Amino acid sequence: MNISPEFKSAIAKGFQQYSKKGPQVGYPIVNMQYVLTDGQTHSVDSSSNAFMAATRGSLLQAMPNAGQKILEPIMLVEVTCPSAS
Repeated sequence: MNISPEFKSAIAKGFQQYSKKGPQVGYPIVNMQYVLTDGQTHSVDSSSNAFMAATRGSLLQAMPNAGQKILEPIMLVEVTCPSAS
C-alpha cells in the first residue's frame, strides 16, 4: 500500500467524523469497521483533506449495500397508577 502514515491518520479522522452523523437519519453509526485495502498518493493532488473526502465518499457509496439498520432506543419505563378504591 502506497499511503503515508499522515494520510492514514486523515482517513481514520474522516471515518470518525463521518461516523458521528450517519447518512440515513443523522444518528451515530455503531458496530462498523472501515478496512483500507489499497490506495496511492499523488505528489500534486494528495492532501489530508483529499483523503478525508475520499473516505467520506467511499462510505457514502458503501452504506446502501451494507444492510444498515436504524436502532431504536430501548428504555425501562415504570408506570404507577393509583389503586381503585
